[in-house]
Amino acid sequence: MWTDECQKNFQVIRDLLQKPPILTMPISNGLFKLYSDTSRTATGSSLFQVQDGREYLVAYHSKTLPRSVVNFTVSELELVGLHINIEAFRYLLKPNHFECIVDHSSLVQIDKSKSQAPTSRMNRVLEKLSEFYFSLAYMKGTSLVICDFLSRYGPTTDDVATCPYQPTSNNRMNMMISCQQL
Repeated sequence: MWTDECQKNFQVIRDLLQKPPILTMPISNGLFKLYSDTSRTATGSSLFQVQDGREYLVAYHSKTLPRSVVNFTVSELELVGLHINIEAFRYLLKPNHFECIVDHSSLVQIDKSKSQAPTSRMNRVLEKLSEFYFSLAYMKGTSLVICDFLSRYGPTTDDVATCPYQPTSNNRMNMMISCQQL
């Protein structure tokens, strides 16, 4: 039965969906910022672009981690998750310098640390990431709300949920399917 409380909650949800953060189309110039977070089961990211001096949300991404990474250390998991998230937006990020924001401070220091060298697993991922031109920055995990949610409550199967901007011939259908998975 539809009550006044249901109607009130529906109005709140409808109003929130009509206000920022609303997804924006990327433009050719403007710094991209990829916020990334990884849990033991999944990784999630949100891609923003600086346009007219403000950050606008361009896309979300969430993917269940492969079973092969179950025994990885936290640093290795975060780096693998970052790689998955960067690859998800390769078509936007590859030609540009971009900034990655993570909640794991040791990733930011990975190439500067003389006392603790990266593991062989990390070196393999770093080699794959070397084709991209980006900088790493640290932000407290409590500030990465969207990514944290996507990394913990991401896809329930081994598939990917990306919303939306995928440059394909079937773009409208992909956006609808992807958004429903989120």
